[in-house]
Amino acid sequence: MGSLALWLVDHGLAVGVASLALASLVGLWAGPAFARLARGRRAVTARGALGAGETSVPEGEDFEVTLTGVLHGEGEGPQALTATFGVRGDQTVAPPRSTQGASLSLRVENGDVALDGPVEVRCGSVEGASPPTGGLTVPEDPDGARARGVRSVASGDRVRVRGAVVPATGADARAGYRGGRRGWRMVPGAAGVIAVAYEGAPRGARSPSRERVAGAAAAFLTALVAQTALGVVGLSRAESSRGAVLNDAVGASCVGGGLGWGAASTTSLVTRRRALEAMALTLSCARDRDAAHAASLDRVLAASGVSCERRARSMEEAGAYALAARRWAGCEGDASLTHAAWLYHSLGEHGRAHQALSRVHASAIRDEPSLRRAAAIDLLAGDAEGASRWVREIAERFERGDD
Repeated sequence: MGSLALWLVDHGLAVGVASLALASLVGLWAGPAFARLARGRRAVTARGALGAGETSVPEGEDFEVTLTGVLHGEGEGPQALTATFGVRGDQTVAPPRSTQGASLSLRVENGDVALDGPVEVRCGSVEGASPPTGGLTVPEDPDGARARGVRSVASGDRVRVRGAVVPATGADARAGYRGGRRGWRMVPGAAGVIAVAYEGAPRGARSPSRERVAGAAAAFLTALVAQTALGVVGLSRAESSRGAVLNDAVGASCVGGGLGWGAASTTSLVTRRRALEAMALTLSCARDRDAAHAASLDRVLAASGVSCERRARSMEEAGAYALAARRWAGCEGDASLTHAAWLYHSLGEHGRAHQALSRVHASAIRDEPSLRRAAAIDLLAGDAEGASRWVREIAERFERGDD
């Protein structure tokens, strides 16, 4: 296995967690940016659907036109406001549910146009999930739930409006003449409503912090899905590599590409454990094994969290007896320590064998040949007192008549 694959075996979990954390941090920054981009694209679409706006009312009567001007109303600020509720993205709940806070008019170059009829805000200066201010009553859904999703425009906004223009009559006409400006009325056109679209870039009704949280959540989920997909693909390749080794009658060497894919899968929180198991089985079944091969298997087993005894047994089966002896010596229990001593003794490392036996209770060694072997190991290590302990155990068992 390559050094990068082994590094991923050891640190893949940290890499996976760090990538999710990094994605969340990117989402914190990108959330408001993407929200502004989405609102901007919807605004362009909404204004394009209304057509190019005229800055003055054309000559003629009873015709449908798109005008561009400044919205005005009775009162100032939020008191002169219109909003459309129950929208989500580009979709508007039908029929539109709108509220007008005051009588509104559109100021164009050659006069004022009173908006006379239901208004639907196709693109607002403020958009989002929160109702606007201004004392407007939020309309109810048919099932009684509060309407969610709002587009609103207020007095002073430059907007694009589409409807049918007719000459003003009565109070509207007199007010226009007193102001020295000609007056018109705009009534609903073929769409059945007066459509209004803000000319600028809409602002979000939600606070930037909420957009950041939404962006972080979306980025985290996207990274998690991508990470899991990579893990599933890599796991499939790693298990295919294991199958190739198991099905080879002569015991082929491990498939490096499959192990590389398995190492990549260890970065996924979902597939890490299964990927490590597949890599361990592939390495265990390969015939052409050397010290580096055994060390790779040992690191994979350590990362997978298997028991100390299984790691030691796997090293012994792989023929890495020195490494197996160290693993047995690191395990708890008299049986493991005794096995470590026998392996060290067979390797000629009598000092290490003596150290392992010094932690073994004499009663844990059942048969006399093993007691004699333990005494010989202590003598070879130069510990006559330790050897006498095993001799006394043999004598005591003989007196008791133990086999």
